[in-house]
Amino acid sequence: MGDHKTKIGVITTSLEVEYTSEILNGILQEAQRLNFDVYIFNANVSTDDSIKHNAGQYNIYRLPNLAQFDGMIVFSNLIQGREIYNVMVKRLEKVKIPV
Repeated sequence: MGDHKTKIGVITTSLEVEYTSEILNGILQEAQRLNFDVYIFNANVSTDDSIKHNAGQYNIYRLPNLAQFDGMIVFSNLIQGREIYNVMVKRLEKVKIPV
């Protein structure tokens, strides 16, 4: 495989919530053990999906060039915006990486 270092992306929200932080800590520990790089894309959204602030935050999920990753972990149960969720799913299907 040469010098390629495995790159894993994580798409989540609510880093301040214990559930999220505990799982992320486990992901980061295992990635360190395996010498993987982890890239976290976190949207800091409100539970009220009508707030315009959320639209800007959800744009964070559009930032990664998914083809540059070897796999993605998606906290799909935390993503409340159905529109951005559907866009993300379509983008992931196109690159055909493990999710």
